Amino acid sequence: MVEFNARFGDPETQVVLARLRNPLGALLYAAATGTLDLAEPLHWTEDVAVTVVVAAANYRGHPAYRR
Repeated sequence: MVEFNARFGDPETQVVLARLRNPLGALLYAAATGTLDLAEPLHWTEDVAVTVVVAAANYRGHPAYRR
């Protein structure tokens, strides 16, 4: 993995989370209550995940838009 994002809206996160077989709600609850160390190990599908993002030139700076 080249980049890891924790925000659920990021395209990279969306494709990776689709491979997770554990109940996400249980993992989030465990993280919020300080019991993540007691959660069962993560189980993933054997599927691959790819995402493509189309962004304006100079995205994150001052994007250039064509009219």
